[in-house]
Amino acid sequence: MDSYLFPTGAIREREKKLFDDNDLERMVDAPSAAESFKIFSELSYADELLEADSPLKYREILEHNLGQVVAYLRLITPERKMLEFLLAPFDYHNLKALFKAKLAGDETPAHLSELGAADPAKLSELVLADNNAAAAPVYLEEAIREAKVGAKKLATPEKIDDFFSRRHFAFLSARAVELDGGLVNLVAMQADLANAKIAVRAKMLDQPAEELIDKLVPGGAIRDHFFSSVYQAEAAELAKTLALRVAGQGMDEALKEYAATGEFWRLEKAFDNLLISKLKEIRMGGHSPAALAAYLLGELNAIKNIQIIMAGKLNNMPAPEIRERLRALY
Repeated sequence: MDSYLFPTGAIREREKKLFDDNDLERMVDAPSAAESFKIFSELSYADELLEADSPLKYREILEHNLGQVVAYLRLITPERKMLEFLLAPFDYHNLKALFKAKLAGDETPAHLSELGAADPAKLSELVLADNNAAAAPVYLEEAIREAKVGAKKLATPEKIDDFFSRRHFAFLSARAVELDGGLVNLVAMQADLANAKIAVRAKMLDQPAEELIDKLVPGGAIRDHFFSSVYQAEAAELAKTLALRVAGQGMDEALKEYAATGEFWRLEKAFDNLLISKLKEIRMGGHSPAALAAYLLGELNAIKNIQIIMAGKLNNMPAPEIRERLRALY
């Protein structure tokens, strides 16, 4: 797509500044959180760190950096529909926070993101003040109306999360069809991986199959009936079945570790790494909307790794334990 020739080229240049394995190794091997933070400050986020004097500030620095990434995407993304696709996670995060605040009778919801396509103040008016004159993108207004109609069913924070996660993936799936075949494939993989995690976590919590179906997000290649048919297995066996369906034989080691320890993060890491493999394929491809989506997901993955390192350092976690939790890099 010619309109994505310049944006893809611009993204390729920014990708060169992403953290690499050597950068992460230096942070992991640093003798303290302060030293790890110092290494962090010498790398690609240095301009945000000039006034930061404590490793405890790493979250606000990462948030600021993400804001810069989003600002750049706003600048180079050639069509509004694609920008809404990219920024949808932040919008649906805000809807979750607002409806949880409404449920609790709280007029000051938890932190709202400024990074979405919709003005969070207008979303707040729509949800908390019932001001239907406030304008928001149609797909968000529809989600808000549907949530209000079914408010009795959204009686817990968990049900609110489930509802808006499903609406989020429904939007991504439909919008991807409008935009690009590469995005369709990417969203399908994200949905399958999300549902695999949801199913195993639900099994670990001994939730009934009918509750699982209410949690699954749309847009994946694996249909609901498959999850229902395999859900009666033990958690480790369920994880193996789903991993084979999503990844073939690519998760054998992670499955063994999960079966031996019961530690869900091991499985979650392996699923996350599958997505990174998909993003690398997109990175090697041509200019397309999918290149922008892959870049943003790559930045979010880098942020997740920094969070893992800094949280581990601040909690005096040994370097080997931090290292084994890190995701593959984009």
